[in-house]
Amino acid sequence: MPKVETIVMPSHSGVWGGVGEPTICVAAPAVLNAITAATGKRYRSFPLKNQGLTLV
Repeated sequence: MPKVETIVMPSHSGVWGGVGEPTICVAAPAVLNAITAATGKRYRSFPLKNQGLTLV
């Protein structure tokens, strides 16, 4: 991996914020990976209701 330089810029908007991406971005891949670990079948798209999965 190439060297990555991180620069944190102040917003000056008066609204507090954070650094980094929102955690919701990792929810979908985590759910799909958990389903893959449980079933052995890889699902690569949402919504899962169209994938033939059922709760038992």
